[in-house]
Amino acid sequence: MKSMHLLLAAALMTVAVVWARAATQGIEQALVSVGVESCLKIIRATTRALPNISALFGGVRISTQYDERARSEVRV
Repeated sequence: MKSMHLLLAAALMTVAVVWARAATQGIEQALVSVGVESCLKIIRATTRALPNISALFGGVRISTQYDERARSEVRV
């Protein structure tokens, strides 16, 4: 029963976030941006909490820092 309360609270919080963003951005853009941010947070949390299992994602690396090697490869 406690897990149902947690799931309900999470669902209501998600609806509130989408509703607030929809008021400023529009409903389509709000749904997409919340979905993308949620997926990125899940992947980042999984790779940090379980670094050995991150190989299942095919070596996906999500970083907020700019990679100089990638910049030099793009200039070709």
